[in-house]
Amino acid sequence: MFVEGTRHRLRRWRARFRCVRRRRRGFLRAVVVVTDRGRRRCRPAANGARARCLHIVVIDGTAIDGSAFAWRSDALVTGEYWRLVTGHFTHLSFEHAALNVLGAVLVFGLYRRRFSLVGWMTLIAWSIMVIDVGLLLATDVVWYVGASGVLHAAMAAGILDDLLRRERYAWLIATLGVLKLGYELQFGALPWPGGALGEMPVIYAAHLLGVAAGLTWLLLRRVLRR
Repeated sequence: MFVEGTRHRLRRWRARFRCVRRRRRGFLRAVVVVTDRGRRRCRPAANGARARCLHIVVIDGTAIDGSAFAWRSDALVTGEYWRLVTGHFTHLSFEHAALNVLGAVLVFGLYRRRFSLVGWMTLIAWSIMVIDVGLLLATDVVWYVGASGVLHAAMAAGILDDLLRRERYAWLIATLGVLKLGYELQFGALPWPGGALGEMPVIYAAHLLGVAAGLTWLLLRRVLRR
């Protein structure tokens, strides 16, 4: 009886694991990294399912001209409007891209079920717009690349949603987020293992604008849904 019961529990847990694994596979089907050596794709879609791809542009100073994708404050003057969007998905190096990918995995792993696909798309679009306007009007930043601002927006929206839902550990995560921002403003970039950021400049204004974008987006969403 003990052996049969144990086998039954093992089958049940295996079935649950397979179910969770399928759901996780359906969340992010592929990551496409674009470099001067071409495109590399990880985890392609299977069984004809639609692929949800994260496109990452990495500048490594050779064949790809980083100035063609980077965010620049004079983009409106020169008519290169695409910079206001592509700058948020362009990275200086693989280390820079890897940190943002890890951040995206953390954010969407915690909050991917909070909002629909349309909701996530509107959040990303709103955060890009707020960060762009803020950098143009309230700072003297002339050059910017990276998705950290958008990731801060997504994290802020998820944390505020947890707080409003009174989820467990929401205040703990919110406190850690505030401490992170305070540390960056006071002492600079967080000490990553192995100096992953190197001498890379960090635009903290984009982080603060991202947090503001995430909070305002969630509040507007709740007001419009009433």
